[in-house]
Amino acid sequence: MNAVKEIKKISGKEPEILTDEWRNQYRILTCENGTKTAYIFSVPVFAYDTYSLISEEWEKIDGFRYSRGINSKNVYKGRKITLENFIDFAEIRTGKGQDCVVKPGMNGINIFSDSSELCFELKTGYPYPVKENGLSFALMEAKHLPFLTVTPFLSETRDGRFVPAFIDTREWGERGYSFRIYSGEKQVRLSAEINLYLPKTVFDTTVEAENPDRNNVYGSYALIGKTDRFGEQRLLLRLNNTEVMLNGLGNVLKAELYIPKFGIYKGELGAYKISEPWCTFNTCWSDMPALGREATALTEVNGYLKADITGMLCFHPNYGIILKSKEKNSLCAVSTADSCDHPLIIKIQYE
Repeated sequence: MNAVKEIKKISGKEPEILTDEWRNQYRILTCENGTKTAYIFSVPVFAYDTYSLISEEWEKIDGFRYSRGINSKNVYKGRKITLENFIDFAEIRTGKGQDCVVKPGMNGINIFSDSSELCFELKTGYPYPVKENGLSFALMEAKHLPFLTVTPFLSETRDGRFVPAFIDTREWGERGYSFRIYSGEKQVRLSAEINLYLPKTVFDTTVEAENPDRNNVYGSYALIGKTDRFGEQRLLLRLNNTEVMLNGLGNVLKAELYIPKFGIYKGELGAYKISEPWCTFNTCWSDMPALGREATALTEVNGYLKADITGMLCFHPNYGIILKSKEKNSLCAVSTADSCDHPLIIKIQYE
């Protein structure tokens, strides 16, 4: 993910980037039409130690490939990739004979394959409890804090649709796991993100009618609307660390949320106000908050769904919004805040 390119897609022009004296790792400051404007990403985009934007390319030295994530060091040679930070390391080995491409991610790697399935193995230096649901996999450092996540992204079909991708895991030994990423349809490309975890500026989760007591807190995509596999699916989201996002920049004039949208689906979505507390880990279809009034209109802009969220920043308490389809059998494929490769972006204009 190239953060500057995404800003250009949203603004429609090359951004005039300003110096951020606060060195906030989640935001890029720009000047648009003489107005200070911040683009705040749901994941960090600057490395913690060097405060430099993360590169999409490997640095090649003596047969090895190197990259730096937000707080990770990544080394790639042959079939083996090692991710390491101050907590632990993770060693990934792609499948023998597996036709895949490995690219640097924001705090790890992204793996792509045009095969019918994507297979790899992973082991860590220490054992961790596992949290998985067939749609995402996490090694938990603490009860609600992962060390590492493995998240398949949407599978792209030959006719331009994006459909669910799933993950099968098998544990071997105390610290080793085998993974198989697959889809139920013939697809053009499968992909998965493997990242050492970092806090997000947006909390979200999907809930689904077919599995009323399960959510997908770490999943990187949502299929909002009617699906064969999930029944009806909805996406709940709210902002996190609002004060940190706004540090030192003055009074907010306008705030907009941009959610990456994928594929040919054209279903109309509504964004509805949530008026009671909810939990990204525990809230499911069976106990999701009641729908309030429609909070804001959603429009499509250059591959993003745009929502005016000025009220979410200016009024407290604020429990966020829930996205649902307005049409009985329509569907819309979007990214969630847990995707480092396709993050949500908040654009804030200041007075």
